[in-house]
Amino acid sequence: MHKLIRKSLAKLNLFTAFLTAALLIAGAGTATYVLASAVSEFSQTISAGTLSVDFVDASLNSVASPSVIMGGITFSFSTQDSNGQLGTDSQRILASNPTQTPAWSVTIAAATSTTLWQNAGPTKYFDFNDSSGYTDGADADSYGGQMTITPTTGTITGVSGCATNNVTKGSEASFVEGTTDNIEIMSADASAPVECRWYFIGAADNVTQKIPASQSVDVYTIDLTLTIS
Repeated sequence: MHKLIRKSLAKLNLFTAFLTAALLIAGAGTATYVLASAVSEFSQTISAGTLSVDFVDASLNSVASPSVIMGGITFSFSTQDSNGQLGTDSQRILASNPTQTPAWSVTIAAATSTTLWQNAGPTKYFDFNDSSGYTDGADADSYGGQMTITPTTGTITGVSGCATNNVTKGSEASFVEGTTDNIEIMSADASAPVECRWYFIGAADNVTQKIPASQSVDVYTIDLTLTIS
């Protein structure tokens, strides 16, 4: 009887071992292996640009040598006014804001407050920022003359659908040495859109220059520069 039991147990152990081995083999055949990812993450950084202002044509291409041609006048023993247009259709003022800061201002000014209209010599002069207008006043030079710019009569247009909300034209102003050394053309406040561009086109005769009496015959020039900040 004991021999029979031992034989049965031996057969049972053999069967159990066989079954365990079979299960292990089967389990190994269905194992899931985790491999390294075949996806590579690409990264692209787009940084904010800087504010800029320029004279551009109708296609928004930079104008190589922008100019404001004042209306011709003849010699006079009396004072006179000469008019010009700042921001024509072919020389628009383009303000670009590729930053994340909405507020900016475009102004125009001479290199220094003591700059003068002058001929090619230069041997002849008249002023652009004398508070007395046609005559010489209490400033650093001895010449009369004053320039006034009127941005309010112009128009501002957003490029590629940029909204003009909170983008405004500057007020009429006259240059006064040491007091009004620059004049604002247009500006944006803290609620204006960012990553946008706008151009300003001025109305005819939005620049007026007071010419002193008996100003000598010649061709006079003065350089004014746009700035955005």
